Amino acid sequence: MLLLLPFFVFVTVLMAYPLAYSAWLTLNDIELTDLKPTFVGPDNWLRLGSDPVFITSATNTVIFLLLEVAISIPGGLALGLLVNENFRGRSIIRGSLLLPWATPPIVMAVMFGFIFSDQFGVVNYMLQSLGIASRPVMFFASPQFALIMLVLVASWKNIPLFAFIFLSALQNIPTELMESAKVYKAGAFNRFRHITFPYLKPTMASNSILAAILSVQVFDVIVGITNGGPGRSTYTLYFYAYLTSFPFLHLGYGATMAYIVGIIAVIFAFGVLRMYKVD
Repeated sequence: MLLLLPFFVFVTVLMAYPLAYSAWLTLNDIELTDLKPTFVGPDNWLRLGSDPVFITSATNTVIFLLLEVAISIPGGLALGLLVNENFRGRSIIRGSLLLPWATPPIVMAVMFGFIFSDQFGVVNYMLQSLGIASRPVMFFASPQFALIMLVLVASWKNIPLFAFIFLSALQNIPTELMESAKVYKAGAFNRFRHITFPYLKPTMASNSILAAILSVQVFDVIVGITNGGPGRSTYTLYFYAYLTSFPFLHLGYGATMAYIVGIIAVIFAFGVLRMYKVD
């Protein structure tokens, strides 16, 4: 037991104390101007239901999470399956997959802002040159497109990460099973369905949870491209919690929203584990 004492101290200091302190913040009204807490009880929690910006942010967060998982997990799996095959230049392709993940988020935001710009973006230039669009498409300035575009930008960064995780799992599948299936004339689809997919279920569950965590914590991309606009159409809870805590100086209400972010991630994680039947 004494050997585990340093571990428990480490967990207490770095995890338990911040969680307990943030929970205490949710029950107080604290402004950064004086840092004097005023106990308000459940008022911060009750305020959430009557805050239209919170409702918009929560809705956007859930939509962002679901779209991110729906795009990144199949995309990462497909890319992982591709780079698991033997072909010339495979090592170069695998190495290049690190580039999106290694790109700083704010650099990525500026890059995609230029690519999809309605004034000088290459995508709008191609759409108009091909006659697909008669005028520039406002990708990030349209309430209908902005949130979806942010999901695509975040997915571009995250898909290579999930591809590498899937690749690691694919390389742990016994080769004897695949060779036996080929001997018995099993097609690619049946090999994937009966061999590959069952082995990948724990990895798919962990990747889905990781994608959910990354999506609810998205911040740099929003700040770098839309800054929450147009209007509040790209507000997420993480972004709104930051605005509330620092520019608006209300730490208690911001901490309350941060807890909601965690609750959403935990609920999704339990749902994924139940769906994939992973212990």
